[in-house]
Amino acid sequence: MAAAVFRKICILALLALMAPGCARFVVPDMPAKQTRPAGDHLARISEINEEIPPYKGIGRLQVVSGGGAWSVRGAWLAVPKQGFRVETIGLAGQPGARLICDAAECHFLYTENGCTRKQRSRRTNLKPLAGIDMDVADLVVLLGGGVPVVSHEVAWMADGADGAGPVMKLSRRFYGEVGTIHFSPDMADVRMVEVFGFTGLKYRAQIVSTRLVDGYRVPDVLKIENDTASLVLNVERAWFDVSFPPDAFVPKLPENTRCD
Repeated sequence: MAAAVFRKICILALLALMAPGCARFVVPDMPAKQTRPAGDHLARISEINEEIPPYKGIGRLQVVSGGGAWSVRGAWLAVPKQGFRVETIGLAGQPGARLICDAAECHFLYTENGCTRKQRSRRTNLKPLAGIDMDVADLVVLLGGGVPVVSHEVAWMADGADGAGPVMKLSRRFYGEVGTIHFSPDMADVRMVEVFGFTGLKYRAQIVSTRLVDGYRVPDVLKIENDTASLVLNVERAWFDVSFPPDAFVPKLPENTRCD
């Protein structure tokens, strides 16, 4: 009897603790006047994302992560839904660290004590390079002039804070709000994208400025951050509709440079 009473007390205590957070487990029932415009904007965003061709770019990367900071020039290649490669450029044009990803995994190649090491990850994100839990596929979309959209079950439009532009909110059952897309006041441009995990912010991507390249509006300055790290990409040049060799996203490591 005592054991049964104890179990009931434990269950009631657990329910009491969960009650304040139960709202985040429910997909909100939003009126059509908020969900219908969101659906229209998502359809437009989807069209833009699907039209991004292979591209390459060059610019400067500024990283603050793990108590350290560094700034270096870099070059990148990207094919949406297929692969991404970024290389930092050292002195005399020599390659530095490299992040090479296909659709399934990433390899982080870096120099240590005069030799090269390779770190493999099944998580295709920017953690090894910049300490930010951002999917590489999202970065490919952003640098290509598109807008990443996190998986969700309902989307609706809301007013921005302090006179800012409208905000699209994205939600999923058992997670609550999983992302936001912030528009300019005239709805012509996307200014910022946020993605949330179960424990909080995964990343915030701010499109600081843009320019038109080969008919595609791409970021000039892109700032990506979470609570502990930031990555700023200053895009100097970009090219679209380019072709790459078949092994562009294969992490080759010459024998004579490998660490023992």
